[in-house]
Amino acid sequence: MVLDYIESFSKEQINTLTLFSDSQTALGILTLNWKSDSYHQTINEIKGKIKNLNEHGFLINLNWTPGHANIKGNDEADSLAKEAAKEAETLAVDDIVFTKQDVKKAARNSVTKKWQRRWENSDTGRHYFRFHPEVKDKVKKDFPSKKMYNIINSLRTGYSKLNAYQFIINQHIDTETCHHCKQKENVQHYLFECDLYSDARDKLFHQIYFITGQIPTDLDNLLTINLPNAENINQLLAEYIEETNRFSG
Repeated sequence: MVLDYIESFSKEQINTLTLFSDSQTALGILTLNWKSDSYHQTINEIKGKIKNLNEHGFLINLNWTPGHANIKGNDEADSLAKEAAKEAETLAVDDIVFTKQDVKKAARNSVTKKWQRRWENSDTGRHYFRFHPEVKDKVKKDFPSKKMYNIINSLRTGYSKLNAYQFIINQHIDTETCHHCKQKENVQHYLFECDLYSDARDKLFHQIYFITGQIPTDLDNLLTINLPNAENINQLLAEYIEETNRFSG
């Protein structure tokens, strides 16, 4: 599975991969041509992938590491393997996986579920969690453009060029207020309150109403990534950002 993953990268991104195992037998089979009485298809597949990666400029190293020697990475691998074996014992017959694709799918589903639990219980990123609560939901990182994606995402995270955040992190900013109306310039203020952008905002809300039948009433209606018509709303929001000129430069 690691070799499959590496195949998706170019050699400019990753040119050397070192895999550690505490199984001398496995390493001997793969590197010294030791004979094996089982798993012939898997062994041949792994050898073929290593050869293919080597031919495309990747250097694959297979190294031995002592087992049960308080080596952090190896201890973590043992723990995960035992956890997976324990989970497998509780699987119903219909849930047991058989093919490599089944294993990949099951691994992705398991990782997604664990990631989701961590995301829900995390103490950080709560502002962004409000708009992206489900880790399985994907966002196009080049829509409406890479520049606009970055700006809109900064509004979701709160880590933007607006004065309220810049005042916290930038010693050269001497106020957290809006230069126009002297109110705290946060995301809520920029999108819903500042009089300087009232014409652009009226246009934005009218266009969203035409698409959705509703006037946006809070940040959730504008920034949540899995809204119905989310792409259309992002496009209109990008036009609003362009028209306000607040993030130029």
